[in-house]
Amino acid sequence: MGSSYVTITNVNGTLYDQSGNAIGSVPTLEQVLDSGDDASGQQILNAGRLTTVSNYGQSSYPSVVVKDRVSVNELFILPNVGKGNFNPINSDGSISIIGTQNGTGDVATLTIAPHSSTSCGVKMTSSSITIGAGGSDSTPSNGATFSSSHNTIRGNWTQFLGRAAYSETNNGVYMIPSAPSVSSKEMPSFEFAYYYVTGNTDKVDDTIYLSYNRYRTNNYAVFPSVYYGYSGSEGTFNAAGSAKNINHVVIKGITNTSFQFIVTKDNDDNVNIYITFLIVYDIENMRYSKSWTIN
Repeated sequence: MGSSYVTITNVNGTLYDQSGNAIGSVPTLEQVLDSGDDASGQQILNAGRLTTVSNYGQSSYPSVVVKDRVSVNELFILPNVGKGNFNPINSDGSISIIGTQNGTGDVATLTIAPHSSTSCGVKMTSSSITIGAGGSDSTPSNGATFSSSHNTIRGNWTQFLGRAAYSETNNGVYMIPSAPSVSSKEMPSFEFAYYYVTGNTDKVDDTIYLSYNRYRTNNYAVFPSVYYGYSGSEGTFNAAGSAKNINHVVIKGITNTSFQFIVTKDNDDNVNIYITFLIVYDIENMRYSKSWTIN
C-alpha cells in the first residue's frame, strides 16, 4: 500500500490544500491570544509589549493571572480593584498586585526581591510586612517588620535624617523614644527637658510643659540635675561657686501636661547653670506619691 501526502500551503494567511482549494485561514497572534473570548477583554502584542485591556470594570476579577500548575499558587494583577477586594487595605480604584497560595484567597506570602546571596527585599504575609537588607537569614539583619501585634526595627543606625515628631519646644524640651524591652517587660517612656538659669536672681519658679506623655498620665517622676554652663573660671561663674550657691531644686504641681519647679540660691552671687529634668513615665507597679504635693 502506497503512502499518501497532503500539502497545505499558506498564502498571505490563507491555507490551501494540494488541489488549490482554500481550507481556512491562519489565525493572527491577536486572535490566538483572544480566542474564545466573549468580548470581555482584549490581549494585544504590540511592539514587543503584551497589553491587556480589561472590560471587567471595578470588580474582583483580575486582568492578568500568573498561575503555577503544581502548587496552584497565583499572582493577580488588577488595574482597578474594588474596595476591600482580596484585602481590606484595598480602596476603590486602586491598582493591586495580589498573591494567593494553594489556590485559595488567603494565607499567601508575596515577596519582591532581587536574585542575590544577601537577604534583601520586601516580604508581605497575611499579617505582616518586612522591609530590609543584609545577612543570609530569611529575616534581613537590617530592616523593619510591621505586624498586626507589634513593630520591630533591626540593625545599627548610621544616619537619622529629618526631625522627630516631637522636637525642641518649651525652653528646651526633647522627646526620647520608649526604651527597648528587657526580659519581655516593656520599659517606661522617657522625656528630657532643661531650663537655663543665669544671673543673681535668688529664686526661679517656673513651669515645664511636656511634649511627649502620649498616654496623658500624671504617674511620672521628675529627676532634676544641675549642670555648670560656663567655660570660664573667674568669679562666682565657676563650677564650685555655682554648686555652693544653689540650694534646692523642688518639683511641684505635677499634671498630665506640665510640672512646676523652684530653684533657690543662698545668696545674690551670679550663677550660670542648666537645670535638667529627666521625666520617667509609668514605671510598672510604681505609684508616685503626689497627693500631698502643694501647688
